[in-house]
Order: sequence, then C-alpha cells, then structure tokens
Amino acid sequence: MTVIDDKARDALDQMFSSSFGKSGDDELVVTLKAIVRGEDDIEIPEEFLAEPKKDTELDEEELDEEGGNLHALINDMSIPQKIKLALFGNKLARGLLIRDPNRQVSLVVLQNGGLTEGEVVDFARNSNLDEQIHRRIAGNSTWMKNYEMKIAVVTNPKVPIDISMKYVKFLNDRDLKKLSRSKNVPGAIATQCRKMSEKRSK
Repeated sequence: MTVIDDKARDALDQMFSSSFGKSGDDELVVTLKAIVRGEDDIEIPEEFLAEPKKDTELDEEELDEEGGNLHALINDMSIPQKIKLALFGNKLARGLLIRDPNRQVSLVVLQNGGLTEGEVVDFARNSNLDEQIHRRIAGNSTWMKNYEMKIAVVTNPKVPIDISMKYVKFLNDRDLKKLSRSKNVPGAIATQCRKMSEKRSK
C-alpha cells in the first residue's frame, strides 16, 4: 500500500480535524486519522489498487465505462471508505473520486502517492471540479512549475481570477497572443494576455 510522507499526513490530519471535527463526530475523525496512519481495518478491492500500464490513458468516457463496477461500489461506501480509496486507489479510482460531491473525498485524491503530474494537469483543465481542487493545485509550487499546468490554471474559468492572473506573466508570446483573442477564456484573462503581449512587443 502507498506510503504517506509526514507532510501529507500532517496536512490530512489538519484537514480532517477542521472539516469533520466541527460536527462533533469524534469517532469519524479518529477513523480518518487511523486510515492516514495505516491503523484501520478498511479493505480496498485489489483491482482498485493496481495501476494501469504507463502508456494507458483514460479519458472521462473510458473512466465511466470501465469504472462501472467502481461506481456501484462507491455509491455504497461510507466517507471513511471513500477517503481510503481516494488516498490509496489507482488511476481509475482517482479519476472517479476527484469528481466526488464530497469535497473532503475529492481533496484527498490530491494526496494520493500514485498521482502523476499528467493527471493533475487533466484535473486543472477540468472546469467541472470543485473550486477548492483548483485552489489546492494552484497552491502547489511543485506542480505549478509545469508549463501545461500554468496554461490550465490561466484558462480554466473555475479558477478564481486572482489566482489565474498570477500565472499570465509566465506564458510564452505565442500563447499570450492566442489567448488574447480567445472567446473560451474569462474576459479579464483575455484582456490581461493582450496587455502583456503588447508590453512585450514594445
């Protein structure tokens, strides 16, 4: 099973305490923290732990088709079960649980040790995900070194403007010109791209 480093463990502990502790359900918080420490007894089916071949890419349609059994399983899961699957599940599980309506479940996917940068770029491009997912991605300095991640954050209307604006200055001239004319990005972003492009051309 995936090992969780100390930084991720502390972040999850804090998230669980702040998100679920307020409800007074101390038993739930204890269970969630036990999952993080590997001290729980929740079982995850083996087929949702093994990663697909490296050259296998799954788009959303394929996730829905191949994940039919997982969808059914998730529907019957408790929050602790979903969180454990989000934390340790394979790419198929991550692709489904990042869209879970429970924000805590979807956020835990970002702490999954098997998560690849390519997956995160796909998440950053997806405007159907919770805004907090995009905030968490944009707040990760390691992920944001990736140029494709910057493009995704800048062009995704689900990302708050105050965050996406920060990355316009990192775009190359070709992308600035392209986005300055695009109708598929927020107007404020298109305007900022035009200003930046004009400034560089002087």
